[in-house]
Amino acid sequence: MPAYVINDMEVTNPELLEKYKLMSPSTVAQYGGRFVVRGGAAETIEGEWSPKRLVILEFPSANQAKEWAHSDAYAPARAMRQEASHSNIIVVEGVPPAATTGQAGRNFTKRIGILRKREDMTYDQFHRHWLTTHAALCAKLPRLRRYAVNLVDRARFPKFGYDGFSELWFDNEEDLHAAFASKDGQILLADLPNFTSQIDPIITTETQVLWP
Repeated sequence: MPAYVINDMEVTNPELLEKYKLMSPSTVAQYGGRFVVRGGAAETIEGEWSPKRLVILEFPSANQAKEWAHSDAYAPARAMRQEASHSNIIVVEGVPPAATTGQAGRNFTKRIGILRKREDMTYDQFHRHWLTTHAALCAKLPRLRRYAVNLVDRARFPKFGYDGFSELWFDNEEDLHAAFASKDGQILLADLPNFTSQIDPIITTETQVLWP
């Protein structure tokens, strides 16, 4: 589910902060994040909280948010921000993309990848590479909303023509294509021959009727 990084920032060096603002967006995008609020006007409507400069980032998951915050890619910008301001920062999990009321939720663009394993690999080797190495690469795709792996039980379905399929959810087709064109997307695609002999991708619009 999505997660949000919330930063209540007191700026002490505005000129240095402007340089930071140029450095940070590319690192946020590397981990699938986006700016939701970036220093816009804030008004307290209840209580005594009076934020100085409020920044909110959205990431596909709390893990990706924390990976970004502690990453080498963000480290130079983080050091600049810490020199230019004082911050109180939290990570908070959001709600699932679709409401859990049993009613239809929002629609997503989905990429389904139907895979066959490499002939020289066992099913255990195929499963292990997919669920560890490849899945970790996939989770880094920018703007990825959800990701699922479905492995075919060969004992139950020995004649099925494929060995598994993946499901990747994006807000729209533009985000999907941009994700696979990104640096992380190219690394992901380059890994496919390491465990698959064939992948047939399908792009479709998922219409949620009962979810979940």
